[in-house]
Amino acid sequence: MPSIGLFIALVFGLADIAERRRVAPWVSAAIADVVLLVLATLTNAQIHRWSDSFTLFEHALAVTPPNAAIERSLGYALQRSGRLDEAAAHFEKALQLTPDDHMSLLYMGVCRFYQGRVPEAMEYAQAAIRLQPDAAKAHDLLGMSLAMQNRNEAALDEMRRAVKLAPDDAEIRNDLGAALVRLGRIPEAIDQFHEALRLNSNHAPAHANLGAVLLASGKAQESIPEFEAALRLDPKSKAAADGLRQAQAQLSPQR
Repeated sequence: MPSIGLFIALVFGLADIAERRRVAPWVSAAIADVVLLVLATLTNAQIHRWSDSFTLFEHALAVTPPNAAIERSLGYALQRSGRLDEAAAHFEKALQLTPDDHMSLLYMGVCRFYQGRVPEAMEYAQAAIRLQPDAAKAHDLLGMSLAMQNRNEAALDEMRRAVKLAPDDAEIRNDLGAALVRLGRIPEAIDQFHEALRLNSNHAPAHANLGAVLLASGKAQESIPEFEAALRLDPKSKAAADGLRQAQAQLSPQR
């Protein structure tokens, strides 16, 4: 499941952090722009990667009887490329064929989350959990959906459950960090971002997330290596370049 915590943390958390840490408002606004660019960059980078999958799955659907697994796989490829409405249509077909398919429920929930249909995302996450109570990704999705509804403590409980079920999942660690940001528990959030990077040092969103939180906390100097790491992982990332530039701009009067 794609990471969704970075968006949550920045849109809903950084203004509060800036206020508590007495960071200039322009810093929070700038970092929010950076994070949105991170998400856009990641989506664009995946479009070419998934293009061959579209052809493969569409051909398979054309020459075989109705098949839930193929519908789900095509939906997943479409979702990863940002074509959410088309993805949802295929997940719906998969669920018509196999209503109790855990993965189709989960993917549909993620799709609804990205579409801003959060109550529906929660329903799909809960349905997936009923079928598979130890599904870490479903608990993660439910937690992020609760966070979107400002049910922060309940969100944190779900995400801690997800981490307990999958302690070595860098994406879930990253999302838990985002939930902690919303609650203003910045040191704990930073610990989770560090843990995500320990598990996967090539996790560019975690580098960007950590850099953004450090920058919003008034630690521009510490944020720079994180944005630089993101650039090393993706040299064409405008998002990482913008984050680095914002950090350097904040430091420039001190030089």
